[in-house]
Amino acid sequence: HLDWDIFSQQSFTLELWVKHNDLSSSQFYISHYQDWDNGWMLQHNSGSGLRFRAVSEGSEIVRLEGPQINDSLWHHIAVIKAGSRYGLYLDGSQAAYQNTASGVSFSGSLYIASNGGHSSFFDGRLDEIRITHENSFEAAPNSALSDTISVPSAPYGIDMSLSVEPAEIRLGYEQEYSVCAEWLDEIPDFDPDNYDYKY
Repeated sequence: HLDWDIFSQQSFTLELWVKHNDLSSSQFYISHYQDWDNGWMLQHNSGSGLRFRAVSEGSEIVRLEGPQINDSLWHHIAVIKAGSRYGLYLDGSQAAYQNTASGVSFSGSLYIASNGGHSSFFDGRLDEIRITHENSFEAAPNSALSDTISVPSAPYGIDMSLSVEPAEIRLGYEQEYSVCAEWLDEIPDFDPDNYDYKY
């Protein structure tokens, strides 16, 4: 879907709030999975920390790595593209930078809390997942990692004018549910034995 085909855009902002229950494994927050060799993903790895990565035809085109989250508090994470500059932000502070030209386009579904719906399931809570085709925070990512953004202090409203097919966004668990993240104000009741949900 064009809404999350973000690398074809001049600028984009991917942001979310995250609260971990467990930090002992590699866990994906969100991924756009076309196939094993094509797509992008935002994850947290035990022992190393945050990572945003994009792969096209098996070649890595963007890789941003940030600090490790070591607690069960809420944290704001953002990935921002401003022209050819990419920045990864944790709680408003720039944590990583890359300057690269990348005009690739991906197809496939958007997966929340998994790697393509089949591995690296997230154990915790996610809130305010938001993808926009603009530099929403007017960020200026740089190699000195000196940029900051203002972390949202209130929930975003639901923009029901957006046209998104629910089947194209998937929660990647043992049993898949279709949900439109920011675009739907209701989601089904999930099994709390499998996951702790918050939207």
